[in-house]
Amino acid sequence: PFGLTGFMLITFVFSSSVAYSIVPLYGSVGIVWSNCVNLFFRAAYSAHFIVYRGSAKNMMKDSAIQGLAKALPSRIVIGTMVASGLICKIASPRGPMAEASLMDHALHVAVGALCGL
Repeated sequence: PFGLTGFMLITFVFSSSVAYSIVPLYGSVGIVWSNCVNLFFRAAYSAHFIVYRGSAKNMMKDSAIQGLAKALPSRIVIGTMVASGLICKIASPRGPMAEASLMDHALHVAVGALCGL
């Protein structure tokens, strides 16, 4: 009875409860992961809507799928994102974040900014 809108509501409640439960453990990183889960489901919902409901009686379904396929990132972009994530992970402060110095945090942010360029 809910349809996809109900599914999105349940997804939002789920990601909010995940954020509530992991923020004490992981801090702001928990919020980022929770938002990633929520964003993934929103993108999946949008793609489903474009392909199955956005086209006129599914007559343009193939062109909608081709349009979505063109929006996917290339392998170079995905590889760059994975490499940047690994570099940032290596450059992140070791141990609890509360014990990391300001210089450790600044170095981590600087490495992330360089990866973004």
